[in-house]
Amino acid sequence: MKNWLVLFMMAALGMGAEQPLPFVQQGKLVWSDEFDREGLPDVAKWSYDVGGSGWGNNELQYYTHDRPENARIEKGILHIEARKESWEGKPYTSARLVTKGKGDWQYGKVEVRAKLPKGRGTWPAIWMLASTTPLRWPDDGEIDIMEQVGFDPGIIHGTIHCKKYNHIIGTQKAATRQVPDCSDKFHVYSFE
Repeated sequence: MKNWLVLFMMAALGMGAEQPLPFVQQGKLVWSDEFDREGLPDVAKWSYDVGGSGWGNNELQYYTHDRPENARIEKGILHIEARKESWEGKPYTSARLVTKGKGDWQYGKVEVRAKLPKGRGTWPAIWMLASTTPLRWPDDGEIDIMEQVGFDPGIIHGTIHCKKYNHIIGTQKAATRQVPDCSDKFHVYSFE
C-alpha cells in the first residue's frame, strides 16, 4: 500500500518522470459511469456515505441515502445538491457518493468531468480512499484529485494524505491550480 502512495504523490505534484508511469495500462477502460439514465445513481456502481458526523471536518450537512433532492441524474448529468433544510439535527442536506466495494483499483487513471458549485460554504471534492475497513486515516492514505473551497473561488487543490504526509503533523503535500471558470463550465479533473 505504501508504494502506491509514493508513486501517486510524485505524479500528483509533478515530481515524477516526464514519461507515463510504467504501471499504467494505456487505453484499457475498466470502469465508467456515463450517467445515461434518469433518476437515482446506479446502485451497482455507487453507494452512499450516510450521516451527519462531519467525518472530522465539522460539516453542517447530513448526507442522505437514495434521495433525489440530493443526488439524481438528469439529461446525462449527475447532480449532487446541497439544500438548506433541517434533517436529522443538521441545517443542510447533501449526498456523498462512493464506489467502495464496487470499483476498487490499485493503479490506473481516473478522469471526472465536473462543473463545481459556487458559494461560500461549499466544498466539492473528488477523492480516493483505501478500501480498508475500518479506514485508518491517515495511515491508509487519501488522494484528493480535486477540492474547491467555496470561500476561495477558482482555486483547485490536489493533496496527498498519508501517515508521513498530512496536515495534522504539518507535512501535507499539496498543489493548487487556478481554474477561474470551474463553476461556469465543465472541466476534466484527472489523476494517474
